[in-house]
Amino acid sequence: MKYPFILLTFLLICGSLAAQCAKTGWLSLQRLSLELSSGYYFSPWDNYNRAAQTIADRIMLDPYFYEPRGAYEKINGDLMYRGALGYRLFRGLRVSFTAQYSTSSAPFEMYPDMTVPPLNENTSPAFRQKFSLDVYSFGLAADYRYAVNRRISLVTNAGLDRFTGKLDFRFIYDEGATGPAGSGFGWRDVKARLDDNVLAWHAGLGLSFRLTGRISLQVMGEYRRLRFEGMEGPGTVEYWGSGEKTPAETINF
Repeated sequence: MKYPFILLTFLLICGSLAAQCAKTGWLSLQRLSLELSSGYYFSPWDNYNRAAQTIADRIMLDPYFYEPRGAYEKINGDLMYRGALGYRLFRGLRVSFTAQYSTSSAPFEMYPDMTVPPLNENTSPAFRQKFSLDVYSFGLAADYRYAVNRRISLVTNAGLDRFTGKLDFRFIYDEGATGPAGSGFGWRDVKARLDDNVLAWHAGLGLSFRLTGRISLQVMGEYRRLRFEGMEGPGTVEYWGSGEKTPAETINF
């Protein structure tokens, strides 16, 4: 599975906390900081949304699909959570160890509506799909703060992260349904759990507003370059009714 270029434009809520002490040497705890943030990645799923819309349109036009009903969920973005443990090297310059996590999921379902009298067929195909993609990473980052005044600072950052993506996928097909998939005979249940590991970089620009003491509010715009080239993992196909189930095999896409 490929993640295209992703533009991150989000509100970064971060609390930057540091221990207070008199010393400011290289081993001083005052150089340490803990940052917690959340953000939203806009529109990384355009290809999926277009594919889901195309499938739905074709099902609606299929004469064998009697009175289709159902819906699919568009994915407009991913919610991300991030933590960073930082160390101040010089005035305004800090390096951090970062960790972050995001998740997204979407259902797709189409099935015949048999509540009205049939025209040509008494049954037709039904589809049900659900997937969830969890992404987490660990990495290093650096940021520089330029003080505009006592409370407002201009912030720039850049970093390199090791990302892991885990995809949990399930697809059910009922070739002769009278309602939602799984209500009749002869349906197939496809399951797969895939993952991939890649390196990615990010860079951003924003403003930091000092609230009180060592606590600040930050608003950032960030760009991240992340691409999963090939997810792999075990997948099975089970045929309902016959009890047959294929052995787990490696799937790549």
